[in-house]
Amino acid sequence: MNDLPCSINKFASPVIYADDTIVLVSASNLKDLQTKIDSTLDYISDWFSFNGLILNMEKTNMVKFCTNHSLNNQQQFPTDNYLINEVTNIRFLGLGLNNNMNWKNHVAKILSKLSRV
Repeated sequence: MNDLPCSINKFASPVIYADDTIVLVSASNLKDLQTKIDSTLDYISDWFSFNGLILNMEKTNMVKFCTNHSLNNQQQFPTDNYLINEVTNIRFLGLGLNNNMNWKNHVAKILSKLSRV
């Protein structure tokens, strides 16, 4: 995995922890975002194949982070060779994050755990 981050840095910022990899892609518009995601997925897929690994697209999701005032509709994100489901919530290094960039889901999860104690 050590050579993966160096290779996709021009398209995205990978975050690798244990056996999980998260790729952060940012763009100022949807067209640039789609181009960067296509390039990143193509490179990652080739890298996985070259290293005898399989990219599990069923476990691959996308979260589009935006403010509450932005247009925020959940959808499937078609790329050239893949179909990525957009989700509204993810777990990232133990934190519950949602697409509106607030802590509601994480706080609810912690409160649930604390109420059992």
